[in-house]
Amino acid sequence: GTTLTIPGRIAFPATQSDTSAANTLDDYEEGDWTPQIQINGSTSGITHATDGSNAGRYTKIGRLVLASAHCILTDKGSSSGSVEINLPFSPNAFVLNHDHSQGGFSSRISNLGSNKSNVVFRIRSDAATAYLQGASSFTTSPMNGYMNEGDMADNTNFAAHFIYQSTG
Repeated sequence: GTTLTIPGRIAFPATQSDTSAANTLDDYEEGDWTPQIQINGSTSGITHATDGSNAGRYTKIGRLVLASAHCILTDKGSSSGSVEINLPFSPNAFVLNHDHSQGGFSSRISNLGSNKSNVVFRIRSDAATAYLQGASSFTTSPMNGYMNEGDMADNTNFAAHFIYQSTG
């Protein structure tokens, strides 16, 4: 179970001790994950930086996930379709008719293969991934449609930040 180790510190067990009590914090975790770009659900031919700069960190408090990633492509491959990034945990089911109520934003992005300069992320309701959605400017172009392979370059890189609820 959870123990008080030093005054002011709480230690959670390595394996979550799940509870159905609504006001009981039963999980806290910090960790790393490797962000990967997918095109049309595939990573075929896609490569990322291997020097440790392509990296992600997360904090999970109960079901709330706060995650940041630095993603650096070295080859976007030859697949076509929507561009997505993987997430460290599967998202919780969304509220009916609000499929994209959880998401993220990019604080820095460069080397896009199109005129897109702003990117937000829409977390999928059926997979541990988020779609990239871009526009040429936040004030003149609506964020309609997901980015596709033509919006990416072989050296696209970005910093991304996500806030969402996980399944457990």
